[in-house]
Amino acid sequence: QIRRERPDYVIMWGWGAMNAGAITEAVKTKFPMENMLGVWWAGHDADLKIVGEDGKGYKSISWSFPNADAPVIADIKKHVVDAGLTKSNPEEMEGVFYNRGIIISAILAEGIRMAQEEYGTAEIDAAQLRWGLENIDMTEARIDELGLTGMVPPFKTSCDDHTGKSGGWMLEWDGEKFVKASDHLVPNTEGYADLIASSAAEYAEANQPWPV
Repeated sequence: QIRRERPDYVIMWGWGAMNAGAITEAVKTKFPMENMLGVWWAGHDADLKIVGEDGKGYKSISWSFPNADAPVIADIKKHVVDAGLTKSNPEEMEGVFYNRGIIISAILAEGIRMAQEEYGTAEIDAAQLRWGLENIDMTEARIDELGLTGMVPPFKTSCDDHTGKSGGWMLEWDGEKFVKASDHLVPNTEGYADLIASSAAEYAEANQPWPV
């Protein structure tokens, strides 16, 4: 279909094996890789390493970035890698997905900590954890304190906003690895806020009654 229609740009909304397949086929058909962009699920280093230099210019948006100089990476090397407790390899640990996994783990731990402090107990339940995840405040200072410097933009969650809309960066494959290809980008939430509110209200009204 892409060969037939010859679009100027292709946005890949993919995950897993389909990404590697799509990228490989794009290279085979000589689609200009600088005009192929992926969502954050489509920025896996291993997929691009299949095509290597031929994938140069491919881009993927990402709310995280692998920072080899971040303190948390040094701690993982000291307490996990050097202690012989890792099943990963150095190449994998430098990648976007490995570093994103670190951030996701840190977000979960932060939600647990918030809930423990709010409810005064180490053994929280599911509802308390939900509260914790809805009250995370990842300021620049807190990000630095956790050793995640440069790996994720600041964000704050709430019951109304589970994502914090922190934005991210456009990453570009340079033939060997992903590098930053933009400054910090944030979504134009004002452009679609009214549509979300009206659609959510219609859904809530159409699916009454809601359990209490």
